[in-house]
Amino acid sequence: MRIIRGGGGRKPKLSLSEQVILALTYLRHLTTFQLLGIQFGVSETTANYTFNYWFPLLE
Repeated sequence: MRIIRGGGGRKPKLSLSEQVILALTYLRHLTTFQLLGIQFGVSETTANYTFNYWFPLLE
């Protein structure tokens, strides 16, 4: 029996399309994650995590 309901947890800060655009922007411009975070309104860590999630999928 499941104690915690499914679907709980934190909602993503960026939509899927914004995540892909963030990864492609990094690949195109090779900017810092700090600047990417400012552009997309997220933290530097979130920008880094998002890029590292999508990079293998985009290859």
